[in-house]
Amino acid sequence: MHFCSAFTDIGALVTDVLQHNYYPATEGSFTVKFDQSVGCKITKNEIINTAKAGGWGNSIAYSSGILKEGYVSLRFGQTDKQVMFGLAANLSSHTFSVLNYAIFSNNGVISIRESGNPPKSLPSFGKHTINDVFSVKRCGNTITYLKNGMVFYASTVITTKDMHFCVTFADLGASVTDMLQYTSYPADGLFGIKNVKGISLNKATREVSYNHTVVATINQDKIPKFDLGRGYTVTGINTLLFTFIGPKSGWGLAGLYSSSYMKHDGRISLSMGQTDSQVMFGFGNKDISQPYHCMFANNGVIVVIEGSKTTASLGKYTTEDVLSIERRNYTLIYRKNGVIINTSTEDLVGDLHPTIISPDHGAKVTNVQIRDFYTKTDTDGFYIMLNEKASQAAIDAVAEAVSCQIDDPDVTVEIFYSAKLLDALPGN
Repeated sequence: MHFCSAFTDIGALVTDVLQHNYYPATEGSFTVKFDQSVGCKITKNEIINTAKAGGWGNSIAYSSGILKEGYVSLRFGQTDKQVMFGLAANLSSHTFSVLNYAIFSNNGVISIRESGNPPKSLPSFGKHTINDVFSVKRCGNTITYLKNGMVFYASTVITTKDMHFCVTFADLGASVTDMLQYTSYPADGLFGIKNVKGISLNKATREVSYNHTVVATINQDKIPKFDLGRGYTVTGINTLLFTFIGPKSGWGLAGLYSSSYMKHDGRISLSMGQTDSQVMFGFGNKDISQPYHCMFANNGVIVVIEGSKTTASLGKYTTEDVLSIERRNYTLIYRKNGVIINTSTEDLVGDLHPTIISPDHGAKVTNVQIRDFYTKTDTDGFYIMLNEKASQAAIDAVAEAVSCQIDDPDVTVEIFYSAKLLDALPGN
């Protein structure tokens, strides 16, 4: 179908024209096809080690199906043997070190192995039964490990490669059951802008070109809309600068709070404008008074506060550092420049309200961004920032390219214009 408008009367007009494409989800669970294996008997619901000799490297099952986003799961068939499963980037060997991220059942005791090694100073995670369901989950570039749906460890090693379901055994007769792979939308995906009328998209840089000239950039982070607050000013649109201008110093006099919320997983990130002031930011659940889960930038030092408790001190920061707090599968993760620096021991349920507060007059935060990782909803979208090189023909072509999406999840796309572009356009 095609969008069409028709007019009878001269001068008739319509306004706020918008096309929004909805597409069915392609996510879901499915039985895994292990198409590469040695020393295994594989059925729909079970894999058994049938190698001629025991020991690692003699029995392994691998799926060439790619997991970009989602999880793999299974049950261990016994508690008295050695079995490892998880995600592997390739099948370069038959040893267990081929698994980049793995859960290891060692005679009924659970531990983590990453590229064959246990993460530094990481203890075991107790015993399991044959009824427990274990999962290795990928969200963006973050890997988490789950038992019966609850995260028990979040990896500090970022993943950038495609991953594959892999299971390996050391003991003869060892088995796993109920193997499952769940594929979901990539949290860090990019909608498909079409190559029409001279428009092209560089997915690596997210730059949109018209006739080989870069005229726009795409950002998947939402422009923050803090509709409640007091004592601050805002400058900019693509890189936001908030300055706290309370009548005097003191907590409760200046802050920002969003009454809109993320029901699902999401993130707030920003940079500090200085290292000699106090700023709290994170997720609140009631009002502007204080984010319940937050990072506290305290005169150059990062502290994690959850509720009324200080749970961690994470060292110094600079004005160049990007600090972020995100929720993934009810687990709260704190990052500095994309690297995990702390993982909460509390499960975070309920709605997330982005909140920023400061007691210091003149304190600044910059590059404030909000992301909702649940890409099936309208709350998660993209905005396109056109620069001063965009002619009216380029603007029209970008708009058409966006409206011609035909193979992507439901997204909302907003187009914004830089101040320099608005000044340059005819009629301004």
